[in-house]
Amino acid sequence: MDIQFIERLERELEEELPGREAQFLMAPMERQQNFEIPDSHVLACVVALIFPKKKDWHVVLIERVSDNPNDHHAGQLSFPGEI
Repeated sequence: MDIQFIERLERELEEELPGREAQFLMAPMERQQNFEIPDSHVLACVVALIFPKKKDWHVVLIERVSDNPNDHHAGQLSFPGEI
């Protein structure tokens, strides 16, 4: 197991989360210009499951599925999570 990776991860998890700056790295420009948290927002969470296997680190992702034809996120890879 890579102890340096674990130690670095522990240090970084003690830091403040990057918040909006990180969100805006991949957000469309129109979302960045008019960004407000709506009163109807819902808190959510994800699991970032990181594990060693054969001297490499791996992370668990899921493929989002949906029967809703208007779901823009169906088929995307994401972390497992809960709303």
